[in-house]
Amino acid sequence: MGDTIDRPDIERVYALIRPHIRKTPIVEVAGADLGLGPSRVVVKLELLQRAASFKTRGAFTNLLIIVAAGFAAPLALGFFPELAAELAAEGTRATVTLEPLYACEYVCAMRREHALASRPVLTLDDYCAAEHVRVSFAGRPRGFVDEALASLERTRRVVLTVSQFATAARVVHDSDLLSVLPRSFVAASGLGDGLAVRPVPFELPRIEVGMLWHRRHERDPAQRWLRETVEDVVKGLGIGEPRGRAPTPRREAAVDGA
Repeated sequence: MGDTIDRPDIERVYALIRPHIRKTPIVEVAGADLGLGPSRVVVKLELLQRAASFKTRGAFTNLLIIVAAGFAAPLALGFFPELAAELAAEGTRATVTLEPLYACEYVCAMRREHALASRPVLTLDDYCAAEHVRVSFAGRPRGFVDEALASLERTRRVVLTVSQFATAARVVHDSDLLSVLPRSFVAASGLGDGLAVRPVPFELPRIEVGMLWHRRHERDPAQRWLRETVEDVVKGLGIGEPRGRAPTPRREAAVDGA
């Protein structure tokens, strides 16, 4: 295997792990059974996973380690709060570069016909009294939204937890549940016309998306072209706030959905 991972490399590795892949058991439930309208809800039975299983999240974390060593993908895009903290500590000794692309804030989303959508301001009392769908990529019972509320000695009424923003947006669109979503995601979800958004009535960290690459590729003409093209596309789409300062470290909980 050379300095980069190509398709044959991936196919060879896949052939090795394929016999050991076990999918997480799921149960499909009619949304009407949960009061969510004519939607389909897929429930992942995380507790029934086989021991020693891993998810693509862990695989991606390992990929970042490989990138840092200079052996893998030439460019990665995403939200890397922990890595940003490490790079800040390493300073000029860092072997990878993390350049910010855009930042966006979290908002509270609800369907346009929701009773709270008729009010120009969402109050903390109204937020806590409503029913919510929580997004947790890892299936945790509490997220950074719950921690922010706990610091105010408040709680919210979570009636459903899902693992993707896309699922949460669909549920909110078809029900009277609220959800905290990235503002840029609402605009790109295809459901924006049916959703109303309001500022979250308490302080939350922002999402800061950046590009990550190994410094060995810093002056590579092809990679420079790729980075500039990504920047131009992001600017053209008008996603979030334009890049400025480097992404700042955030609490780990802020990575695990809302």
